Amino acid sequence: MKLLALDIGRKRIGLAETDTRIGHIKTLNTLNTAQGQALKELIKIIKENAYDLLIVGLPLNEQGEETDSSLFVRNYCRRLQKRVEINIEYTDEWGSTIEAKQRLIETKKLPIRSKEKGIIDAQSACIILQSYINSLKSN
Repeated sequence: MKLLALDIGRKRIGLAETDTRIGHIKTLNTLNTAQGQALKELIKIIKENAYDLLIVGLPLNEQGEETDSSLFVRNYCRRLQKRVEINIEYTDEWGSTIEAKQRLIETKKLPIRSKEKGIIDAQSACIILQSYINSLKSN
């Protein structure tokens, strides 16, 4: 099964993918939402790669409750589903950005300039995807 993970933010969307038959998670590019083209680009990526399922990080608070950002993500996904047929599963993304930064520090790839901050979003999408896969294995 081909999975695409998204870390949706107000400025950028980080992407990561895997094919569960292979098991390797790969970071993809980051889409800039500020330019207004991210939705179109995302639809193109989904169609071209024939993903079976979209895994979307849902920003919950420490108590596991939805936030304003959660509503933003859900609304964005509703708009996406109106334009492309794909199933979406949400997973708690709490702490993924912190973990992504830590991983990038450890590998000495933490971005210095704001133009490079998309690396953090793509790494967060990898963490979201790995968390989802781990939850399937534990069930």
